[in-house]
Amino acid sequence: MRIVVELEKYEIVMAAMVGSRRQMSAILKQSSPRFAEQYPGQLHDNHIRAAFAELAVAKHLNVYWGGHVDTYQTIPDVGEYEVRYSTRNDLKVKDNDKGKVVSVTGQPPSMVIAGWYEADKAKMEQFKKTFNNGGPPAYFVPHNLLHSLDCIKEQLSPEMQAARNLDLF
Repeated sequence: MRIVVELEKYEIVMAAMVGSRRQMSAILKQSSPRFAEQYPGQLHDNHIRAAFAELAVAKHLNVYWGGHVDTYQTIPDVGEYEVRYSTRNDLKVKDNDKGKVVSVTGQPPSMVIAGWYEADKAKMEQFKKTFNNGGPPAYFVPHNLLHSLDCIKEQLSPEMQAARNLDLF
């Protein structure tokens, strides 16, 4: 079920730049973090790791990843999917999540796609937790309950299939 995606050096640099741009944007907008930093630079690290995760999912699905900045509440991370990076063995689903949410772990160059879960089905009391980091409660689905991303790969929406089949070069 776990899928290992190897990122190339240039992909690692590109994703790190996107993560840094996201952190700089948050600083310049004076955004309030969803939780307190546990160590200096954690928020910056989180933005970079999230970008690595998004790129790994896009690469595995063979779909375009735009490395968007400031679109976290308007468009999904990759195609029609939300992507979450974590060092934990569960997938975090937030109250406002919709559709499929993909969990990614690992460290570059080897990113590990643990699987996905439907957001609405994750919103069950048994998965609801609040941690001591001051963030709002969320739902944490254990990795052993996730579905393989290969199922998604076989069922891409017509729009994503068309985008995937474009021969631009």
